Amino acid sequence: WSGTAVDSSHPDGAAYVRDMMHRAVKDWGYPYLKLDGIHMAMATKQTYTARDFVQDNFGNAVFHDKTMSNMQVARRGLDAIREGAGPGTFLLGCAAPQNQRSLAMCLGKFDAMRVGPDSCQVWEGNTSIVEGVRSATALWFQNGRNWWIDPDSIYAQAPRFPLNEVRCFASFVTLTGMLNNMTDWAPNYPAERIELLRSTMPSHQLTSVRPIDYFQNDPARIWHLSYKVGNTTRHTVGLFNWSDGELKIEVTAAALGLDPAKPHHLFEFWSKTHDTFTGTLSRTIPGRSCVVLSINPEMTNPTVLSTSRHITQGAVDLVKAEWENGALTGASKVVAGDPYEIRIADNGKELTAATLGREDKNAGVTATLSKKDGLVLLTIQSPKNRTVDWLVK
Repeated sequence: WSGTAVDSSHPDGAAYVRDMMHRAVKDWGYPYLKLDGIHMAMATKQTYTARDFVQDNFGNAVFHDKTMSNMQVARRGLDAIREGAGPGTFLLGCAAPQNQRSLAMCLGKFDAMRVGPDSCQVWEGNTSIVEGVRSATALWFQNGRNWWIDPDSIYAQAPRFPLNEVRCFASFVTLTGMLNNMTDWAPNYPAERIELLRSTMPSHQLTSVRPIDYFQNDPARIWHLSYKVGNTTRHTVGLFNWSDGELKIEVTAAALGLDPAKPHHLFEFWSKTHDTFTGTLSRTIPGRSCVVLSINPEMTNPTVLSTSRHITQGAVDLVKAEWENGALTGASKVVAGDPYEIRIADNGKELTAATLGREDKNAGVTATLSKKDGLVLLTIQSPKNRTVDWLVK
C-alpha cells in the first residue's frame, strides 16, 4: 500500500530520481527534504511498523539489471537522490527502521532518520508519541554518529496537548540531542508554548548523553548528559514517566559517575526549584511527565547550578564559570531581548555585586543581582545576541 518502487538499476529510473531532487532543491529552493516511506526503495513487502525482522520477500523483485540485489538497487537510488539534491542539502529519511534491511540500506546516505512510526499525535499505542520514543531509545547510539535521530515532530497545540505531555516529549528530544522538528502552525501557539519550545533550541549535538536504564526499561526513563565547561564536568539528568499513572524513579549517584558520599545540588528546570541529595536521587513523577535536573556537587566556593536559556541548563550557553581571585567569573551566550538567569549557590560566601565586561556595558548589556529561595540570581539582558563576560564579587 505504500506505492510503487522506482527501479534505479535502470538508467532512466536513476535519472528520474536525480532530476526530481535537483528540481526540488535548485528550482524550488528547498534546502531540507524529508523522504517519507523510504523503505519503498527496497522493493520488498511492506512490514511497517515492525522493528524486528519479519519476512519481507527480499529477492523476489525483478530489476532491469538482474545482477543487482534489492539492497544494491536501493542504494543506487539513494545515491541518485544525493547527486540531484547536492551535498549541502539536509536529507531526512523516514520509515526505514520498520524493516532492518531497509535500515541498513540507508546507512551513510542520510543526515537524519525518522526511526519510529508516525506519532499520530496520540500519547500511547502502536503508532504514538511513546512508540516513537521507544524506537528512538532502541537506536540512541546512532544519534550524532550515523545520523540525527528523529523520534517524530514535537506538537505543542493548546489545549489539544496538555502542557505536561509537551514538556515531557520536548525535554526528551532536547536532552538526548535528537532532531528537533516541528510541523504545527506555530502562530497559533500561546505564549507559554512558545517559551517552552524556545527552551529546546538549539540542539546541543553532544554524543555524551546516555540512557542509564537502557536494559531495564523500554523506553528508558533515566537520561544523563555530561558536558565540559572549562575544566569542570557538568551533569543534567532527565527522569521521564511514559506511563499514565504516578511513578517513582530512582537513580544512584554512582550510576551517574558521581561520588555517592558527597551531597549534590539539584535544580529542576521546569519548576525552578532547588534541592539536594546524597547517594540516591529519587522523584515521584505524575503520569506523562518529567523532571529535568542540573546536578552539581556541593563546593566550598560559589557554584553555578543552572541557567535559564535551555533545558540542559548550560550545555549550549555556559562558556565559562570559575571561582578565581575571590570572584565567580563567567561567560554566557545570551539571546537578544531574553532575560538570562544564572542560578548560583553561594556556599556560605556573601555575593555582593555583579559586573560586566567593558564591551558588554558599551553594547547596552545590563546585569542585576538578587536572592530567592536561598540562591543568588544573576539576571543578564542584552539588546543583541552576544557572548557576555560577567563577574560576581
